[in-house]
Amino acid sequence: MLFISGNKSHLRRTSQKVDPLPETIAEIQKSHIWKMENELYEYALEQFHYAKKRSLTTKDGGVGDKNQQFMYEKIRPK
Repeated sequence: MLFISGNKSHLRRTSQKVDPLPETIAEIQKSHIWKMENELYEYALEQFHYAKKRSLTTKDGGVGDKNQQFMYEKIRPK
């Protein structure tokens, strides 16, 4: 109702965000699809942290810029 009567209804914003009940969260977490999506998320997060650590950690264990790691050869047509 607030959406229809509000003077900024064209923005389609939620004025009140209500957190879900713990029972609702528990019910969603029981689903097979949520479990698969959560496994994928955890795997992607692990891979991200691995790549971040590998690309930003120096040989002495410090965190910083490792400069350029790859050399690209220019291939010219003959």
